[in-house]
Order: sequence, then structure tokens, then C-alpha cells
Amino acid sequence: PGTGSIIINKPQPSDEGIYQCFATNTFGTALSTKTLLKMAVLNPFKVKDASIHRPQVGKALQLRCTPPYSYPAGSVYWGTNRPGSRLTPIATNDRIGLDYDGNFYLANVRMEDFAAAATYSCLVKNSVLRSFVIGDDNKIIPQDGTPSYEAPKVEWTSDIGPVVIRGGMLRMKCIFSGYPTPRVTWRRLPQGTEMPRSHFFPEESANKELVINNVQFEDQGTYECSASNMDGGSTVSRKFSVRVQSMPFFIEKPMNVHSSEEENAEFLCKAGGSPQPEILWSINGIAVENLPRDSRRIVTQNSITYRNLTSSDAQVIQCNATNKHGYIFANAYLNVLAEAPSFIRAPDAVTKAAVSQDITLICEAFGAPDPEITWKRWREDDSGQKYLELVPGPPKFRKNQKNHLTIIGVSSDDQGTYECYASNKFGDVDASGDLIVRERTTIHERPHDATVNASTDVIFKCNATTDELEDHNLKYEWRKNGRLIDFQREGRLSMNMNDHSLIITGAQVEDSAEYTCVAGNGLDNDSISATLKVKDVPDPPTDVNMRSCGSNTAEITWTPGSDNNVPISEYIVFYNTSFDAAGEYTEGARVDASTQLSAKVKLSPWAEYTFHVQAVSAMGKSPRSAFTSSTCITPQKIPYTNPTGVCTESRAPDQLVIVWEPMPQMEHNGEGFAYFVSYRRKNYPGAQEISTEVTDWRQTELVVGNQEIFSEYEISVRAKNSKGFSPPGTVEYKTGYSGEDVPLVSAQNFAVDESSINSTSARFVWDPVTEDPAMIRGFFKGYESVIINEWNPCPALVGSMRRRRRASQVSAHTNELWPYSRITAGVLVANGGKTGPLSDTITFDTPEGLPSIVRNFRVTETGSHHLKMEWDPPLFANGVLLGYVVGFRTGEGDEPLGDMNELDVSNPLQLYKKALNLEPETRYLVYIWAFTGKGRGPRESDEAQTGPEKAPDAPGFGPFDVGDDFVNVSFVPTADGEDVDNPGSEFYIEYRPSGEDEWQSTDPEKEHNWVNVTGLEPGQQYEFRIVARNGAKQETRSKSKTILVGPDTKEVREASVATAGWFIALMIIIIFLLLILFIVCLIKRNRGGKYPVHEKEKLRGRDPDDEEAPFGEYTRTEPDYKKSQGSIDSEQKPLESDTDSMAEYDDPDAGKFNEDGSFIGQYGGKKRGSQKENDVKNQSALSTFV
Repeated sequence: PGTGSIIINKPQPSDEGIYQCFATNTFGTALSTKTLLKMAVLNPFKVKDASIHRPQVGKALQLRCTPPYSYPAGSVYWGTNRPGSRLTPIATNDRIGLDYDGNFYLANVRMEDFAAAATYSCLVKNSVLRSFVIGDDNKIIPQDGTPSYEAPKVEWTSDIGPVVIRGGMLRMKCIFSGYPTPRVTWRRLPQGTEMPRSHFFPEESANKELVINNVQFEDQGTYECSASNMDGGSTVSRKFSVRVQSMPFFIEKPMNVHSSEEENAEFLCKAGGSPQPEILWSINGIAVENLPRDSRRIVTQNSITYRNLTSSDAQVIQCNATNKHGYIFANAYLNVLAEAPSFIRAPDAVTKAAVSQDITLICEAFGAPDPEITWKRWREDDSGQKYLELVPGPPKFRKNQKNHLTIIGVSSDDQGTYECYASNKFGDVDASGDLIVRERTTIHERPHDATVNASTDVIFKCNATTDELEDHNLKYEWRKNGRLIDFQREGRLSMNMNDHSLIITGAQVEDSAEYTCVAGNGLDNDSISATLKVKDVPDPPTDVNMRSCGSNTAEITWTPGSDNNVPISEYIVFYNTSFDAAGEYTEGARVDASTQLSAKVKLSPWAEYTFHVQAVSAMGKSPRSAFTSSTCITPQKIPYTNPTGVCTESRAPDQLVIVWEPMPQMEHNGEGFAYFVSYRRKNYPGAQEISTEVTDWRQTELVVGNQEIFSEYEISVRAKNSKGFSPPGTVEYKTGYSGEDVPLVSAQNFAVDESSINSTSARFVWDPVTEDPAMIRGFFKGYESVIINEWNPCPALVGSMRRRRRASQVSAHTNELWPYSRITAGVLVANGGKTGPLSDTITFDTPEGLPSIVRNFRVTETGSHHLKMEWDPPLFANGVLLGYVVGFRTGEGDEPLGDMNELDVSNPLQLYKKALNLEPETRYLVYIWAFTGKGRGPRESDEAQTGPEKAPDAPGFGPFDVGDDFVNVSFVPTADGEDVDNPGSEFYIEYRPSGEDEWQSTDPEKEHNWVNVTGLEPGQQYEFRIVARNGAKQETRSKSKTILVGPDTKEVREASVATAGWFIALMIIIIFLLLILFIVCLIKRNRGGKYPVHEKEKLRGRDPDDEEAPFGEYTRTEPDYKKSQGSIDSEQKPLESDTDSMAEYDDPDAGKFNEDGSFIGQYGGKKRGSQKENDVKNQSALSTFV
């Protein structure tokens, strides 16, 4: 009550109708818009018997639905209904569709459309009543058969001449049938016209429906849907002619008028629409044409004007704009008053603005008649006297319709006090306010456009300055594509509060946008933008479909995915067949992305194919697309090819072994696949071809026994299946051989060229063998050498193979011998799989060589003027080690600077050396060489820096060795408990008898950490101290220590362990054990020259226990000491297994053996790439000669 609302309790059908509200008082009547009240209804379906449909597989099918009456209109769905269960909704896709009347369409019927014990039903739902009703049952029983091609056909389209209201939604739909399922596309005509920005294709419609939201007049035109299902096949289409109209809308709406008597008043009303609306005027709810005429009231199409108003003219005026699509309605009030001006809103006391900003000073006054507004401002003349002047007019100063004052581009000169003056015939009023002008806010550090790869961190800088009086109000915000960024919700976006920069962590493609920094103080703001482009691999293609499937080719089509800011260069089509494992794919085709969105893929017979597509750009490959929903099945055919790699292998001497590469299932081309293997003895009169069928496609060999040794055969392997043999022209005949056996011949006159012997190399010669197949019993491959270091207690054998060379005499050179060693060598004849008997062997000695590299060379002590180096002896002296040379020079890394200085260490047992008189705080490179009579070995190096120049550390005492008249004082450069920082370069001992004042001193010791003090008086107690000195002659002394000199002192008994009983006993035991070891070694050495028959045969490459021992690589085994007689030969390990291919020995190595001077052989383990590798090299080897 009192609000004008109407409430209907328990509405009845009789309450339906159109309602309108009238509000009336003494000044007039106002009207509301009209409201329709209607009751919601949903009637049930009419009951009918179930319909049974028996379509052919591949044909189209329509199931009709006649919805009952519903208000508002109901939504129609389809589902399958099983007894005792709820209706299961059916999702629409490219094959299944619904029209706007609710009818159900199958573009082509499949066997899976038969739902056993289930029926198809339509359902109508009323969203207001929140209830639904289910329609008639339909049962689909597809008729079995092979589907045939069905050209696309239009089954249904929505209205092809739709009229849509501006701002509304337009929906257009096409439903097609055909087999395979047609692919639907849309375009706007004429060709090349862009689709509306607000258009989209609902996912559930599978491109059959085009929707345009918020339709505008520019969306009017012609649209076309097309369908095709085979390349080059027929295409059907439908055109839609869209017209856009609109409900009326106000161009100029009538406004309220407040006036006084004797004034004039005007009301304007302009409207647009399609069709053009009609303007209808009413006063107090009564149409103007129904009112008495009034000469003071002038009515036109778009206005009503009153002349010479009186107080009785107060009223409500209504403007109604109507066309066939509806109407709009507005009330405007005419008030006739007599009132002096008063302010509704006076100017603000203080208004702040920034330089160059447009600012509006507010002043609203009420009066009847409407007061006239005048703006003034206070100024100050040169004498400081203030005065009031009228505000200048445009362009800088402007009054709007409400008489507010707008100042365009304010400056500091505009600062001051402004006064608003309102007056009418009944009086006047004024009010003033101050305008304060601040400096502008300006961004001086701006973000810059960026293009980055995905997962890269991005930083956009932003810093601004503002008026110093407003600096405390300065705030920053970031916007993405114009929208304020909520950093609480954006996990990867953050703002650095120190420098206000925007940080994007691990940028993704969706972060590509325009980012705007806005800095403001509440008065003004400055903004600047930067564009971020994030590049990533493309998105996978969508809508991957099989346009055609033939016996030899299939055509695949797709829709591009997003290129993610990098142009897509090509597409790759992959396929997976019924023979491939899960996740195994084969590339079928590549096409240029700029020209094609389809590709033809070659197919093999007897396979089931599915396809997917990947897009490729400069960033890489996209993820895989979804697979095609349908499968392409190809028919059976004969094999097109035969197995490759057909040849023979040598195994047992009486076997013919035929091998081949298995054919993958994709090449079988049909069921019943097998290999047809044939062989025939060549050069053998009357030999017949023998064939064998191998039905296991995985089998890769056929072994035929009871054959003669190393006989020649013609062989072939042919493919066949249930459709027949491969084409005759594809069969390839090869020559093969049965197995090889041990050669029966050995090399003669094996010798060494004495003039060629040096510490690491020698040249061997021997007579070539006769290459009679009956003696070689296989392919003659060449010779293999056996070389043994007799002085190595643990010999090892290493083998390799090279092909032969025809010559009257065979020679080979090796540069891999052991210096300063006794060498025993021989040679074997080799065929493709085995070696023959060993030739006569020879023994010779190699001369002294260069030592190997010094081990563990390091700088162990650094002082201000010296470095101390220590090392371990070389692993191999390769002769008599005479000593070492230590060098040093200034420099760093690989960049020496100063001259080389060298120090000799003539005692090979000394493993340390000092470099003295060095510069403080200088980097030095230090080197060392070991040398024999042959010369220096390889160099080892280290580097270190001397310390700063300062007094050396205090040294500390070590053990004392006290004699009758001497004391041997040992020391450490830095005493215990001191920081090892700067040890001295040289040391000497100061000593004096106890009780005396004067110290005596020894000569400086520059190398060792001990000094022998002699000439002492027995039985006398002496005081000792150590003095450390550096190169600058700075000295530091240790604490003193007192020692009693003489043989009967306690100090002598404690210090001299050499006279202790336990020490003497230990030395006797050690000498006894060394004597036993020497006798054992002597016995083994004396027996090393004997060659027992068993071990001699093993050295020749035979094992009497295994006459079939083959030739090839050598396998190390533990020697059988129980069978050996203790000779060095008995420690030789047997030759390696012949299980590896001869190809392993066919790689010549320039660092091994050669013929007549060039390197070809291999022995002794690894190649001598460096002296360090040689340090751990085996000391005997098996090598190959040509």
C-alpha cells in the first residue's frame, strides 16, 4: 500500500493480461511501461506405439519429435531409454544433429546405433516449471551390409531469410547427410567478407550451427553453409539472407523542465529504429489528439512547445516511440514555479588539477525561472590589489548546458579563486572556490615491447615523477588489455614494490597482450603501454578427418590450431596401423602450411590405419592432434618386395647358413606370409635347386647341414602370402659359401729386421703363403701377429685383423713395442673365421727409451720467495732412471710470461725440490721431466702463486737423532699450532752449550728439512733453536730446546730407534722374506725359456683340449697354473672368441702396424694417444700384420 505495487496471490487463468501503472497527483499523471502476465504450462505428449526403423548402414535417418504445448517454449533433448533406468542423453556431433523443432538426424547409420533393449526418445523441458515430459519411443535396427558412398544432402536448414533484432542473437543451422560423414563449413558472401567479430560455432553443433551475438546493422548480408565428404566429390550448400532490424531507441529523450510564469517551455523527443518508429505524444496519460485545443501548446512530430506559461500548466508529458518490434516510453515533467535562485551544489572550496588537464568547476543553481549563471575570478594587479573579472570565453573557458565551467588545459596562470553568480528576476546568489594547479605526473622509465619464448621471465619497467606536494599520493597499477590486473589471482604476475616493475614469471602464450602502466596521484595520471608477444610451439590441429580412403592412398584434412605467434611452416601427417605398438607412429606426408590443409598418404595393403597431424613452426612441433574417428582398411595383395641382406655366414665347417633381414608385417600385404628360401651348388654338374618354405616371419636364417667345407652356392629368398608370390623381377640371386675351417698352412721364414729395432718399434718380414682354398679352407684374410713381453709377469693378448696384400715377401712395421724389454713374436695365417698354426717364433731385446710422465706432481709449499714441489716416480722408467729436471717461469694457465729456469735433481730417489729467490705475490708455472740415458720423458706441470713479502713463519722441531758428538735436527717449516701462511725459504740451526751466551750457527739448509750439527762435546748439554729466513733476508726463530749429547744419555736411548731390539728383529724378518722372494723369482726366470708342448700349442693359437678353437678377437681368461710348468708361456692367456664379425678388424689405424713403413696393425691395448694412457698400458699384446 502506498508504493504502487500490485500483488496477486494464487494467480488464476483469469488473471492473465496486460498491466500498466498510473501515478497521479494535482500536478499530473505519469505512466509505467506495459507488463504481460501469462501462466506457465507444459502439456504431456500424446501416447503412441513405439516406432521401429530399419535403415541400411550408411543411409540417413530422421526421428521426428512433436513437442506438446509449452509456455514458455520448452527445450528439446534426445536420449536412449532402457527399462528400469533413467534416460541417457545423446550428445550431438558431426554425425548426430537436432533441428530447432526438436527432430533427430543421423547423417549416416552405423551398426553401433542399434541399442539392444533400448529406445530413442525426445524430452521436452520447461525451465520455469522445472519439469519435463518424455515423448514416443523409437527403435533403430540397422540392416547389416557394407556402406557405400553417399553424396552430401541437405536434410534441414533453419529459416534462410531470417530477420533479427539489433542487439539480439542470430542462430542459423544446416543439417546434412552422407557417407562418409560430411564436413560442414561456413562463409560470408561475397567471398573474402569477414565474419562478424561476435560469431562462434557451438562445440556441440560440430560446425553445423553459426551463432552471432549482439547483432548489429553491419552484420546484415548473405551467409552460406557447405558440406562435402570426399575430395573432388559433390558439394551442397545453402544461402541465408540476413536482415537486421531494431526496436525503437531514443536519439533524444524528453527532459524535465522547471520554469516560471510568462516563460516558454519545449520538450523534444527523437527516436530511431527499423522500421522507423512513430512518435506518439500524451499529456497526463491522454493522447494529445484527444485533448482540447490550446493555442499556447504547439505540437510537432518531435516536439511540444508551451508559450507564456501559467501556474496551471504543471503536468506530465509522455513520449511513446513505436514500431512492429515494440515500443519505448518516457515521462517528462513540466513544473511552473516562482522562486529566487539557490544553490543545489556550490563550487567546491578547493579543486586541484594538474598542468594541461581539463578541469570542470561545478555550480548548480535552482530557481524559477531558471537562473542565469555567470563565472568570475579574482585577479591581482601589479600593485597587489585584488579585483574581480568575468571569466574569458572559449576556447579556453567553456560553460556546458548545466553552466559548469570547464577550463581546457589548465596552467599555473589559471590558479586562483573562482566565483559562481546565479540570478533571475526574483533575486541572485554567489559562491566561490579555489583552484590549485599542480605539476603533471610523468612516466620517465617506460616498458618496452618484448617478444620472448614461452617459459621466459619478463620484466616491464615503470617509474614516474609528480608534483612534490602530491608525491605521497603517487600510486601505480598495471592493466592487461585495458583490464586492471588482480595480482592476488594472477599467480605468475607480480609487481615489484621497490621499482614498480611488472614481473611475468615463465611467460605463456596466453600472456601475450598489451600491458599498460598507470601512475597517478589522484589528480592526474600518466600511462604507457608495451606489447608482449610470447612464442611457443603451435597448438595441435583440430577437426582431423579422413576425406577419402582407397586401396593405395588416403586423404586427410584438418583445421589449423593457433600458431602461438610463430607462423606454421608445415604439417606432418602420421599414421598408426594395426601392426604398430601403442605410441608407435610413422610419418606419412609433409605439406606446406601456406598452401594446404590436406594431405594424401600412401597406404600398404592389408592394414588398418588411423591418422593424426602435427603442426611445425620455427619453435618446434605441436602436440599430436586427436586421431581420426574412422579407420581406413586396405585390401590384401601379393608382397611387393623380398627380404634384404641375403647372404651366408660361416659357422660349422659342414653347414650352409643362409641369413636375411626379416620383413616387417607392414610389407606382408596379406595373410599366410612365408619366406621361400632356395639354394643350388655352383660349379657342380647336375646340382639341383632346393627350396624350403619358412612360415615364421620373424625367422632370419636357414641352416643346412652335411655340406662340404667352403663350397660355393647360388641362394635367394622370396616372399609369398595367400595371394601369391612377390613379382618375379624382384627376386635377387646371391652367391654364398658353406662354413670355413682352420687353415692348414703357416707362414715361413718369419724374422725381424735388426736394423729397424729401436725402443718402441721394429719391422718383421716373412714369406707369403700359397692361397690355395684347400689349404686356407676359407677366405684368405691375411696374417695375425703374436707379440709377448717376456719380462712382464702378467702378459695379455690383444688381437685384430687386416686384409692380405700380394707380394713376394710380406713385411709389417710396429711402433708399439715396450722399451727396455725382451720381445717374443710370431705370426698366424687367418681366414674369415679362424687362424692357422703359429709360425716359428723369434726373440730380441729393445733398447732403452724415454720414461713415462711423472706422477702426482704438485706444489706442496708456497712462501713469499720460494715454491716447493713434490712428486711420485713415473710408472714406467723404460730404462735406467737418472733423475729429474724441474723448471719454473712466471705466467698463468697456458700463457707463460718469463724465461724458463731449470733445476737438476740428479738423485732419482729424491722426490722434492725447492725453487728459490722468487718474486713475492707472483704467479708461477712449474714443470718436471724424468730422464734416462735416452733423454727426457713427457712434461708434467702445475701452477701456484708466491705469498706476500713478510717475515716467515716460526719453524717447529721434529725428531732428534743424537750421536756421540753430533745431533741431527729435523724440523717443520711451520710450528704446530701456527697458521701455515708463509714458511721460510731456507733454515739454519743456532746452538750453544747450556749456560753460555754466544750462539753458534750452521750453514743455511735450502733443500732438506733437517740439519746435522757436528763437532759437539760428548756429555755436554746444548740448547738448540731453528731460524727461518726468506729471500728478503727476513728471519724468524723458533723456541729453543735443550739436548744432552753422548751415548749414555736418556735422549740417545729414546731418539735412536735403530738400536732398539724390536727394530733389529723386524729388520731381520724383512731381509729373510726378501731373500725368499728373490729365490722364487730366480727359479721362475730360469724356467721361462722352456716351451712345454701344451703351452706352445696354446701360444700358436690352438688348445689341445679344444681342437675347434676358432680365430678372432681374444678373450682374457685366468691361466691354469696346475697344467703349466711354470714358464712365462704358461701365463699367456688364450686367444679371444671368434664370435665377433670380421668387420670389427677392418678399421685401419695410422698409429699401429703398416706394410713397408705405414701403420696398419694393432696391439698393446689402447692407442698411445698420450703418455698418461701409456702408463697403464698392458705389457704384452697380440697384433696383426698384413
